Amino acid sequence: MGARGRIGTAAFCSVAALMITAAPCAAGPGEPPLAPKTFGIEAQSVYQATAFDFQPTSPSVVMASDGYGYRSMAPPAAAAFLFAPVRVPEGAVISFLRFHACDPAGGHLEVSLLDSYGDHELQSLGTVTTTAQPGCVNAVALVSPPYLNAENLGHHLLLSVVEAGPNDGSVAFDRVEVFYTLSVSPAPAAADFTDVPVSHPFFQFVEALVQSGITAGCGGGRFCPDAALTRGQMAVFLAKALGLHWPNTIPFP
Repeated sequence: MGARGRIGTAAFCSVAALMITAAPCAAGPGEPPLAPKTFGIEAQSVYQATAFDFQPTSPSVVMASDGYGYRSMAPPAAAAFLFAPVRVPEGAVISFLRFHACDPAGGHLEVSLLDSYGDHELQSLGTVTTTAQPGCVNAVALVSPPYLNAENLGHHLLLSVVEAGPNDGSVAFDRVEVFYTLSVSPAPAAADFTDVPVSHPFFQFVEALVQSGITAGCGGGRFCPDAALTRGQMAVFLAKALGLHWPNTIPFP
């Protein structure tokens, strides 16, 4: 199987045939990687499920591992699926999937993002398959349209992995990455403030602040959208919105 590891960004972006569809590329050689963000609606964040997060659906499927963090299904079994949970924040907009797989014989894996709500059957939100070609590849698939994980309550997001061919147990993978951005909640039907009606251009964002407990307005049922903001008020907004300052109060031995 040769040396396993992360393929350089330049090689990954140039070999378009290995990609299911075009997708944004990370920083180039010599540049720092794009850091995951936990706030903001523009920056891409990444949830990574390692190969060791996946479990087989059948007890007869044994997972083989190596010293590089890769796993494969051995002995091979037709339609033997592996599943791993996806844990992203509420309001996350999942945009695309990426995974890394290696196989000396040219086999390929199929990875899917699945969602189930309550007792409903699993629904596929996006699938990516590596090309049947020897070596190690990154494979990418857009989730189209992007999936809005508006709430985690009742929803069950999963990643599934299956060896799509030749079912000989030779294909190994080390991770599946789920890329997402955060979002602002849709505007409600009614306004909380008399001076920010539903027709106001800032209505959606003001209501998001209210429902998040970040502001209660300026009094008298008003928000005062055109009033100046003091440094003290800005400190309240930012600290509440970001949940700032969590000191470690647990003593270490």
